[in-house]
Amino acid sequence: MGRLLPVAMCLVGFMVFPLRASEPNEVKLLTIGASFWSAGGGGFKVLKEFLAFKGRKVLTDSSAGLPGYFRALKLINNGDLESLKPSQKSESYKKLCEKSVDSCLSAVKAQEWDFVCIMAHSSSPFGEDAIPTFDAFFDALKKNASPKTKFVATMTWVKDPKKQTHEPIQKYYREIAEKHGMLLAPSGDAFELVKKERPEIPIFRSDLEAFQTKNPGKTDRHPSVYGQYLNSCVVFAVITGESPVGLPAKLADIKDDFSDKEGVGLGTPMDIPPAVAKSLQEAAWRVVKK
Repeated sequence: MGRLLPVAMCLVGFMVFPLRASEPNEVKLLTIGASFWSAGGGGFKVLKEFLAFKGRKVLTDSSAGLPGYFRALKLINNGDLESLKPSQKSESYKKLCEKSVDSCLSAVKAQEWDFVCIMAHSSSPFGEDAIPTFDAFFDALKKNASPKTKFVATMTWVKDPKKQTHEPIQKYYREIAEKHGMLLAPSGDAFELVKKERPEIPIFRSDLEAFQTKNPGKTDRHPSVYGQYLNSCVVFAVITGESPVGLPAKLADIKDDFSDKEGVGLGTPMDIPPAVAKSLQEAAWRVVKK
C-alpha cells in the first residue's frame, strides 16, 4: 500500500497530499454523495482512469450518502423528535434513514480507503442547519473509516440558479473542510470559472443537444461528461498534488448512462476534444493552485 507524505504540501490555500511516486502506488478511493457523482459517467470511474494513466494501481467505488439522513437518525435515536419535521417522525422514515446510513457506512468500512471524497450537499438551501447536519454525517463516517483515510470535501456547484448562488456553496464547503480537517476540492469554483471564461463548453447535461432532443424543455445541471471530467480533474489535482494537464481526453469505457426525473440517460461517451480537455484541465489546476 502506498503511503502519503508525512508533511502536507500547500498549494497556496489548499492542502494537498501528493502520493509518493517512488513507492508502490496502490490507491483506494471512495466517493460518497448523491447524483452529482453519478452523472456524466461517474466520478469514481473517471478518477480510476486518471490514476491508472499515471501508473497507479487503483481501486475505486461509490456510495450514496445524504447528511440529512444521518442527522435525522441521530435525533430519532436520541429521542429529540422536536427537532424533526412532521414528515420525519414516522417509522417508515426512520427505516429509510437506517437503510441509507447502513449502506453508506458499509461502503466506508469495506476497505482501508486512502481517500473518501464527499459531496455533502447540492440542491437543498445552505441554511443555518447545514453545518450541524454535516457534523453528524462526518462524525459517523470518520468513526467507521480507517485512521489513515483522508477525507476530501468536494465542492458542488449551483444546481438551481433560481434558488442558489455560488458564494454560500463555496462558504459552506470551506467551513466544513476547515472544521473537520478535510482536504478541499474546489470543483464548484472550477465550474464558475469555466462558465465565465468558456461558456460554450457544455459542462451541464442540458447544455448538450442530445439532452434537449430527448428531454425537450427541461433543464438539468447535473454534470455532463464534460462537467464530470472537470470535477474529476480537480479531485485528481488535490489528492495527487499533480497538474491534471496531460490526462487523457478520451476514456473509451465511460459514458453518461445517468437518468433521473430531470432527464433520461444520454449514453454520451467521454470523448472530449483534446483542446477542450486541455481547457478543462487548466481550469481545474488554476482553482486548486489559487
